[in-house]
Amino acid sequence: MTRRESAGQCVTRRTLALSLLIVGIACLFPPRVGWTASPSNDFDQYLQTGQALFHQGKIDAAIAEFKAAVAAQPDSSIAHLWLGRALGRKIEKAGPLKAVLMIGDVRREFEQAVALDLNNVEARSDLLEFYLGAPRSFGGGIDKAEVQADAIAKLDPAMGQHARALIDEKIKQE
Repeated sequence: MTRRESAGQCVTRRTLALSLLIVGIACLFPPRVGWTASPSNDFDQYLQTGQALFHQGKIDAAIAEFKAAVAAQPDSSIAHLWLGRALGRKIEKAGPLKAVLMIGDVRREFEQAVALDLNNVEARSDLLEFYLGAPRSFGGGIDKAEVQADAIAKLDPAMGQHARALIDEKIKQE
């Protein structure tokens, strides 16, 4: 091997080592919330960050991330589902007046999630629970829940049985 070939391999090794060092440093310092290197990854980043914040109980921050996910991909059933869940969690902790003002948003997000993907069993299940829990004057109702239960049963028979059990329990309570 000539001296020039040896020097070329050395440069290549140095370049590789430097590249690995840069990648390693980049992994130690992940991007801040809301920023990604590639615009195509914005949606995934918003959704993942929102879910992490949701599970940490940081609901307002999660809502902001899910709204950004919906803005990035308005036709995403999953983004609307998670936004509805976060808004619902916020209602649980809000006072009655604020809850009354927000309940329509929760319903719309769940309904949008179902409309965008009729096979999304999670969205249908959450919408069913909303219909069972909300008063009729706010968009709830057992008749609407039964429609969702029928659709769920066609997609997942076990989940359909669970949905029916929730409806039967609600009927007994009333």
